[in-house]
Amino acid sequence: MTRKGIGILDETGFLKKGVASVGVQRQDCGTAGKVEGCQIGVFLGVP
Repeated sequence: MTRKGIGILDETGFLKKGVASVGVQRQDCGTAGKVEGCQIGVFLGVP
């Protein structure tokens, strides 16, 4: 039996303030709509 499916890939920006979070850079963050300090998370969902 062959399983068929679809993968859903999504990237999301998380606004961050301060210096305690790893990987925070000033970049274009879609959540803020401007250049801010944020982390980017990439998610893959397979239903």
